[in-house]
Amino acid sequence: DDDEFLLPKQNRSVKQILNDYVSYGGLAVGWAWFGSSGHVKKPNSLVIEAFTKRREDLDILYKAVIQPKHFRRMKTIHYPVFESSYTLVTEHFNIVSTIPEHVKKFAYKLNDPTNDIIQLNHYKVKSQEDWLERTARGAVAGGRFKNKLNDFYLIDYNEVVDTDILSFLPELQKRLSADLIVD
Repeated sequence: DDDEFLLPKQNRSVKQILNDYVSYGGLAVGWAWFGSSGHVKKPNSLVIEAFTKRREDLDILYKAVIQPKHFRRMKTIHYPVFESSYTLVTEHFNIVSTIPEHVKKFAYKLNDPTNDIIQLNHYKVKSQEDWLERTARGAVAGGRFKNKLNDFYLIDYNEVVDTDILSFLPELQKRLSADLIVD
């Protein structure tokens, strides 16, 4: 999704981290839900600069980074199905349960989500202005968010400051300001 960014940790790249999971069907990455950081209007800055406050706990749902050669289909929008001998694991190689009582809405939940190796920053809310524009367009998965402003306040998490992703800001700014070379 365009409002989600993988954040590798421990001075490793996403590629290096994913290489640890090539013998599995996929990696379940914990979601860190970011809030508005107090912005009512859209800030004139990059998302990672403007929105640095998030929910303290990781969401029990996850984003699956799949190994395409072992992938078969999606059971729901967040639950991949793999060849029979392959499984979805957490960053600590715990198998993600697929028993029905562990289902929460559209995905199987993680019992104890962690983010010390990799996390997914989810900037769903952004500013109040962003949120109202987003909900006016509607949701891909259905007509959620009936009371748009009340829903904003319900999921506008700003409990802790998380600036870990800003370590990538200098390189990102450099790349964004570089001239594009087109052959």
